[in-house]
Amino acid sequence: MFDEELNRLAASGGLRSIESFERREGPYIEIDGCRYIDFSSNDYLGLSHEPSLIERTMGVLASHGMGSGGSRLLGGANQLFDLLEEEIVKLLGTEAALVFGSGYQANLGIVTSLTTKGDTCIILDRLCHASIIDGVLLSKAKFYRFHHNDLDHLEDILRKKAHSFKRVVVVVESVYSMEGDIAPIREIIALKKRYGFVLVVDEAHAIGVFGEGGRGVVDGEEAASVDCIMGTFGKALGGHGAFCATSKALRDLLINRARSFIFSTALPVPVVAWDMEALAFTRTLDERRERLFRISKGLRRFLKERLGILSSSRSQIVPVIVGEAQRCLDISRQLRQRGIYLRAIRPPTVPPGTSRLRLSLSALHTDECISQLESCLEDVF
Repeated sequence: MFDEELNRLAASGGLRSIESFERREGPYIEIDGCRYIDFSSNDYLGLSHEPSLIERTMGVLASHGMGSGGSRLLGGANQLFDLLEEEIVKLLGTEAALVFGSGYQANLGIVTSLTTKGDTCIILDRLCHASIIDGVLLSKAKFYRFHHNDLDHLEDILRKKAHSFKRVVVVVESVYSMEGDIAPIREIIALKKRYGFVLVVDEAHAIGVFGEGGRGVVDGEEAASVDCIMGTFGKALGGHGAFCATSKALRDLLINRARSFIFSTALPVPVVAWDMEALAFTRTLDERRERLFRISKGLRRFLKERLGILSSSRSQIVPVIVGEAQRCLDISRQLRQRGIYLRAIRPPTVPPGTSRLRLSLSALHTDECISQLESCLEDVF
């Protein structure tokens, strides 16, 4: 029944499959007994195998077991969740926080809770993540998309449309996951002061990496002007789950309206313990953050000067736009043959004609790892 559809995907270079690995160790990944340098992971600070975090989490596993027992509203509200949310508030300086099972669930819950059909308008950056788009569609609210990081276009929509709605919600990401560039948060906050909209900032790829102590792109003063900060534990913090840092009133609203929170089993208790320890530990990792920025800057310079490849990236995510999906797959295979693990990113993750290699850097990548990557890129390009 579905063969024809799968064949079409294969013919277009868009057919995906799951590739399992045996283990990941430092900057390396082992697949079918072969070791590669991994440039696809979001483990930006190398915390997923941090010995001290493993030791502390094992203690919680031994004392509390694994499963949470239910949703937070029905039997799964272990006190460790409260402590984790207190750590989030301490780091970001908001009034309150609420933990979700994943970044997808968080964005879905936030967007749908902020909107009601008929009197709410959502304005989002054209490159916002699929979880945000799905939340917008599920909300059934009127929505508009502005050109990526184009404040003139955003203001034009605000000027023409905002007055027609009781509530306007603007959603952006601080670091865009496929471009690696950064939203002009201060300028967007300035627009908020003029137009009075609700501002949601997805900091999934910034928490742990940017800002003082890893607090993200939204700094202390700016946090007071952002209504919802969404962050994840499954990237730089090496754990799992996500959160919304917000006001006490909005936290209460999420508890009562966010279906992705209400109807989901709470995170396993040892995962909550890991997230809490990682959030505190990341404040001490300035050297890793500095290294990550240094190697990211060096790689962008190499791509420009040696390969003539320009990038708008200003983060640890450095895309190399290839264009056609099949060519991107071919280049990915050639890199694999040279010991580099780098998955091809194709539609619908990115728009047609913009298939790319998404170089995802980690503080664990040694200078030798970067040199080997650059040498292999020169070979295949």
